[in-house]
Amino acid sequence: METSVTYLFIADLHLSPDHPRLVRGFLDLLDAYKNKNTQLYILGDWFNAWIGDDYTAPWLDEIIRALKQFSNAGNHIYFLTGNRDFALGQQFLDQFIGQLVADVCILKLSDYTIRLEHCDLLCTDDVSNQRFRQIISHLLLTKFIN
Repeated sequence: METSVTYLFIADLHLSPDHPRLVRGFLDLLDAYKNKNTQLYILGDWFNAWIGDDYTAPWLDEIIRALKQFSNAGNHIYFLTGNRDFALGQQFLDQFIGQLVADVCILKLSDYTIRLEHCDLLCTDDVSNQRFRQIISHLLLTKFIN
């Protein structure tokens, strides 16, 4: 017997301590789908600030606790970075067994093939943002290699 899977796709939440109702809504979403064999895909701009793996704050600790409970219930969390959170990496996701996926992720579901990516990569005319993202990504990669 094949178990059904629930797929959730979210993007551009821009969570921050300045918007507690939005944070509460995200926590309620995790709780509502915790026992439904869920694969959660977070498609960038999860947070409203440029935070990295070493950022800590009480409001973020609550989110991490809820994500741990979500993944400990057997669910999967996948994260694709956006223009606000591309400094987040696998180290941050390891706190709740999340998985960092490539900037462009191809997902095959039954008869469907879905291309997942955050929209800022398609903004090729925004040369300064594309360059900044390349520089920061390179610096982060260098940090983990050395």
